[in-house]
Amino acid sequence: MPEGPIFAVRTEDMHEKEAILAQGTKGFFDIEHFKGYPAFLIQLKVASKKSVREAILDGWLTCAPEPLAREYLASRKRG
Repeated sequence: MPEGPIFAVRTEDMHEKEAILAQGTKGFFDIEHFKGYPAFLIQLKVASKKSVREAILDGWLTCAPEPLAREYLASRKRG
């Protein structure tokens, strides 16, 4: 297992998890414990701040109540 602070991020489903990990983003990985579970791990000291920020936002959107997620996305479009 990689060293340092590790953060787990939920995905919508296993297909999304597989797609994210297939991109080979530096610091994104999986371990046996998470096999079959829609989440992946991020080694925070290795991954870029941008990729961590995007992963956390995507994970939040997966779990957030739908009205709140829609409101947030609409606010980003407005600028």
